[in-house]
Amino acid sequence: MPDECEVVLGLLTYMIDSEATAWKRAMCMEVFRLVYTEPGLAVQIYLQYDAKDGKKSIVRDNIASFVKISTEKPSVIGLGQHSSVPTDQARETIAEQVAMEAAGGVAGVIAPTSNLGDINVPGISTRWSVPKTQCMDQLDKTEPPALPETYIYSLVLECLNSLSENLAKVVLPLTVQQHTNEQEQDSEGEVEAEEQITSPQKTRSRKKRSQSYRSRTVPLNPLSTDGSVQAIRIRAIAKLVEQCWPALLATYSTFLNASLDNDYYRALIRSYQRFVQVSGLLRLSTSRDAFLTTLGKAAVPPSIVTSSISSVSSPTVETPGIYSNGKGLLSVESFSTQTSGNERSRRTSYDPASRPTLSTRNLLCLRALLNVAIAIGPTLESSFNIVFETLLQAGVVLNASQAKSTAIGPEIAAVEGAVLRLLESTADYPNDAFLHVLTTLCRLLNGRTEGVPSSPTHTKPSTAARRISSLPGITTDIALSTQDYMFVLTRINDLAEHNVSRFASYASSESGWTVLVDRLVDLSIATSIPDDARRLAADILARCSIAVAEASTSEEAEDAALAQNMVLSSLNLLIRRLYEEGDDLTNVDIDIHNRVLDSVKAVLEKSGEALTAGWETILALIGSVFDTNDAEEKERDDQDHKEGWLMLSSHFIAPYLGRSAFGVMQLVCSDFLAPLPQTCLSPLVEILFRFASQNSDLNISLTVSS
Repeated sequence: MPDECEVVLGLLTYMIDSEATAWKRAMCMEVFRLVYTEPGLAVQIYLQYDAKDGKKSIVRDNIASFVKISTEKPSVIGLGQHSSVPTDQARETIAEQVAMEAAGGVAGVIAPTSNLGDINVPGISTRWSVPKTQCMDQLDKTEPPALPETYIYSLVLECLNSLSENLAKVVLPLTVQQHTNEQEQDSEGEVEAEEQITSPQKTRSRKKRSQSYRSRTVPLNPLSTDGSVQAIRIRAIAKLVEQCWPALLATYSTFLNASLDNDYYRALIRSYQRFVQVSGLLRLSTSRDAFLTTLGKAAVPPSIVTSSISSVSSPTVETPGIYSNGKGLLSVESFSTQTSGNERSRRTSYDPASRPTLSTRNLLCLRALLNVAIAIGPTLESSFNIVFETLLQAGVVLNASQAKSTAIGPEIAAVEGAVLRLLESTADYPNDAFLHVLTTLCRLLNGRTEGVPSSPTHTKPSTAARRISSLPGITTDIALSTQDYMFVLTRINDLAEHNVSRFASYASSESGWTVLVDRLVDLSIATSIPDDARRLAADILARCSIAVAEASTSEEAEDAALAQNMVLSSLNLLIRRLYEEGDDLTNVDIDIHNRVLDSVKAVLEKSGEALTAGWETILALIGSVFDTNDAEEKERDDQDHKEGWLMLSSHFIAPYLGRSAFGVMQLVCSDFLAPLPQTCLSPLVEILFRFASQNSDLNISLTVSS
């Protein structure tokens, strides 16, 4: 009876959206609760009516009615700047009265209340928002049923939860390849993350990789399904999400800032995650990013934008040590706040004088954001910016507040676990997806929020700045703090550690090694950024070079040689860029140079036996500790053929650099003379002569067994 159903369903939505009595509106919502709970029914209705010309928009109109319901009485649901828990003692007392009267309380023991529907109970809770018997089961009553004022809001939440669950049950299985061997799921059940074991990538510039490498392919797009009945349903779901996401997001945004008990709030977050995941898997990037942005906004205190803007006009001295833990969580820019016409009715709980802190609900939203990124990461591309910015901002707040509360300890641990899983999962990304993650992190270091970092210039970068938000509305730039640098660099280090085998197996342009090295070198030589950040950037490059050189030993000889040349050339690039400006050297410059020498020695110790390339570069790095002979340098234009090592003086740039370099030379002469190419013997002797000719008292000696 399609025509009759169209009339009835349209009438029910009209009654919800009209000035009907509370019990009539609640009864209509109960009908739609059944519609959304029944698997596939909402999609079937959408196909029957919304998707056909000349028919009523049943599903769209009904979802649009949720927006009006959610915002019509802000004070009733405790709408504010952020979510809260309704735990007032008066509310608990009212809840007990509601429960007793619903159970038919003993006359004279409990004073009768006027009308439970008139009781103003701010917030939504399973204790007082749900009647013992629903309206549809009270049709034999002569009087209208007494309903909690927040009952209709709880029905909207249930409809959202059921709709998202049923859409996800259809979409998610179609994104998993045939041979799926693993699924990740958060302990709270907020999100499912698919992991597939597939064959290695097809696009390569090197030989076949080791078979032990695991590759996570991009999740399949359900819309690519063939023209079956299932394909029709998938296209209908995609169209439904595409048309309804603004209303869904507006409704969710309201409840994310309402007063909900823990059961309702966690169910709301699970429901929200499923919508984000469905949007992402269907490649609906507009709705996906809008949902991600709002979730990121809910993961940080609402005062972040205000405090960040004030820090531009009134900079303050940073508290020492607030970011001493490089592994500490998180930051991201705050996002513009969507306000409604009922903004004046909202509670104002933010005290500008107070220091913002993260609540357990902020951390729950942050964990949800990370879990979504784990689930659909290979499809996020540049939208990883939302995830990392949120993580960054939350970390700054958490560390600045010096929160030690045991109440949020488990939530912090859960977030840290999610961060670890996200970074670990990138090891299985295709190269192009991994490049999006890496370049997104790099952009956080230079304030750019769009585009891919360009090739480094030969000038030292100026002080970096980041935007309060990468989204419309707030565009103020502020200088990056030491906290920002340490957080982002630590995340880059973690990311690189999980992708060492990628760097060792692919060409530098494909694997992201070029992007990584260029950014780390830029930061290492930048005199305008904090010294600790410069040291950390150089240390990351050194450690990654050691790890990649070691990993290359399991590759075929030709590929291993390419990887060895790649890492040693990267270290040499850092030294050349460090001195090319000709500025007076600082202690930081010397420390960075020394760290590079230590890494060269570590490469030899760990991988020297398998080293088949890069010996010339190693000698150049050893010789880099000597000053250039000024007289010889003046003749460079006339003697272009002269090798660089012949233009060295016998004076060290710094004495302890000479000692470090000699340690590398001693290792070469004692253990690696046999594999040393013939072309390297003359430079080796010349550099040994420079060591022998120096006047510094280094207390060094060379002993080489015959």
